Amino acid sequence: HVPELEGLISEATIVVSMCGYNTLLELIERRKKIIAIPRSHSGAEQTMRANLLSGLYDGMWVVPQNELTVNALERSLSSALRPDRPKLQMEMTGAANLVAFLSREVDVA
Repeated sequence: HVPELEGLISEATIVVSMCGYNTLLELIERRKKIIAIPRSHSGAEQTMRANLLSGLYDGMWVVPQNELTVNALERSLSSALRPDRPKLQMEMTGAANLVAFLSREVDVA
């Protein structure tokens, strides 16, 4: 347990995280580089969210939980440690904003 997580996140270069809705959106809003590890044992929700957002946010690398190895984590960290700052910053003040953004950015055929 970390009582003041916000300060640590602000200082972090890279955050390794599961893929909860609020967590990912807060990290993207702060333009943090994210190594996302979606939980696979509780359904597909986190995996779908991680895959969708990683396609829209260039500062996110997804390592599926069932593929998590030292080598997989090392590859993601090597990419994330490049000096480029993530380019896409979305205003994350609610689900309506995400829906509006996706409507503009994703071609639904």
